[in-house]
Amino acid sequence: MTRLFVRTTSDGVVIRGYVMHFDQSVSDLKIKLRPQQLVPAAGVRVAGLVQREVSNDFAVTQTGASSQPMHAPAELRGQLYLGEAEQAPVAGWMVQTDDTVTNVRATWPDGFVDEMAPAQGWVMVAHNGTLDVPSTVVATAADGSTTALTQVASYPSECTPPPPPPPALPSPGSEQPDDVQAATDGVHPGCTRPCSRTDSNRPAMERTSKTVRIWRRLARR
Repeated sequence: MTRLFVRTTSDGVVIRGYVMHFDQSVSDLKIKLRPQQLVPAAGVRVAGLVQREVSNDFAVTQTGASSQPMHAPAELRGQLYLGEAEQAPVAGWMVQTDDTVTNVRATWPDGFVDEMAPAQGWVMVAHNGTLDVPSTVVATAADGSTTALTQVASYPSECTPPPPPPPALPSPGSEQPDDVQAATDGVHPGCTRPCSRTDSNRPAMERTSKTVRIWRRLARR
């Protein structure tokens, strides 16, 4: 595990970021991942898992997120929350960026601003004393272009393996009826009639129920 950065926001939140790099496909590693972390399809490789530690004077928390294929210059990867039980709340965001992004700036509804230059493609911004998420999160690239981040990106389709094909049907037996449709029609009513509750089938159902009651009485003797 490698340290990415240690920083303190202007209102006293300490944020520590670490990354664990993988030299092989996650599917080949004998480790367990949290449900929110990436479990890729075969052949899809992950740059690493990012671990963050966030604290203020009264609370601390630790969690992580996975590096995922990028479909924009920057993408939200998860919220930072802590301190609600201690009545010392902190809220923020984890952001993954590509190499073009030079700064990510978050602005909260009360006017507080926290910003950071990416460290190996990761940014973590936070605000002390609130559980409100920022009203705006904007990533700025080296050419001056900006990307507004409003919601966590959807799970990458290339990291979701397709469902396995259904199992093959067994081979037919050596003995088959001469008229398959007639044989099917002969079996089908017997399977559906006891399960039907229409008036036309009620006598058959009542007979079945009466037979069951008789057998139960005999079983008690």
